[in-house]
This record gives sequence, C-alpha cells and structure tokens, in this order.
Amino acid sequence: MNRLMILSAVVLAGCSGGDARSDEDVAASVEAVLTAQRDAWNAGDLNGYLAPIADLDSARHIIGGQIIRGYDDIAAGYRIRNGDVARGEIDFSGLEVTPLGDDAALALADFSFEMGDVRRSGVFTLVLRRIDGEWQIVHDHTTLGGES
Repeated sequence: MNRLMILSAVVLAGCSGGDARSDEDVAASVEAVLTAQRDAWNAGDLNGYLAPIADLDSARHIIGGQIIRGYDDIAAGYRIRNGDVARGEIDFSGLEVTPLGDDAALALADFSFEMGDVRRSGVFTLVLRRIDGEWQIVHDHTTLGGES
C-alpha cells in the first residue's frame, strides 16, 4: 500500500510540474507580446502596436463606456485619434497572466499613459488566443482611472 501511495505522489508531482511549466511558458509568451506592443507604441509605431490585435470581426475593445467591434473599427479609432503615429508613452505593471487552456489566456495589469501634460492610468484586462501559432488579443477591456 505504501508503495502505491509513493508511486501516486511521484506521478502527480510530475504532472503538476508539467502544467506549471506550461503556465510559465504561456505567461512569458503573453508578456513578450505585450512588451513588444508597448515598445512599438513608445517608438511611434502605430502599426506595430496594432499588430497583436486579432484581425477578426469578433475582436472587441471596451473603453470609455463604448464597445468597439472588429479589428477594422478598433484600428480606425486609433488612427482617428493619432493619425499614423502612436503618440506619448505607455507602460504597464503588475502583469498577471492566467492560462485558459492551451490556446487562450487572460492578462490583467495596471497601465499608465503620458503625453505632454496629459497623464492617464487605469487597468486593462485582455483575452488572448493563440491563432496560427501567434498570441493575439481578441478582447480588450480598458478602464481609465486618474486623469489630469
């Protein structure tokens, strides 16, 4: 009986270690996507910033009490506000990534935005899916906090 319990414990430990590693891989991959997106914005590269947003009609961006549906309308909103150049500096902190299976993840973080005298901060929640091997944002709910 003791051998069976020890064998079970070893098998379970091995299984949970694999899951933890997979979760770490997902978290690292999602963080890399969001870091590249932030860096593109800060370099003025609006196309680079938009790149990880899924080019799907089902993509959603919720901000300022509005739901923007579809990649084309999401991208158009950014272009209307910014032209073809990302403006200001953005950053995020406290990133938490929760895998939702092999090909989906939830990301939550605080963000800050500065452009001249304008400073905004808030939180975002993203749902990302792995589409054709790439992590893409399919849902973005951004809540603005302090504005000055």
